[in-house]
Amino acid sequence: MLHCGNASICAQDLYVGATLSVFGRIFELLDADEYTYTYMENNSHIFIMADADATLTGLRAQARDMTHALMSMAAGCSSMAWHAVWAAMPYCMPLLSRMPVHTH
Repeated sequence: MLHCGNASICAQDLYVGATLSVFGRIFELLDADEYTYTYMENNSHIFIMADADATLTGLRAQARDMTHALMSMAAGCSSMAWHAVWAAMPYCMPLLSRMPVHTH
């Protein structure tokens, strides 16, 4: 466990895409080397963001939610024009979270 000021950062907090506050400064982890990716994937019980199956399951559920949101918007319409679908997308996008998956 790393100690930064009064707060602690655990191994689970360290993944690509994570935002960390260290001594009052904000850092975003943008990348890692191959060894780190492999280590995290081999220890996905600790680094849950490296668990590809869990990530895909989460993304599928979020995509289902987005589909249901679009379908409710289109309820009562015999068809929905593409411009209406594109206009609806900004309202659905918050349903999708950043869940990085590293594949070889």
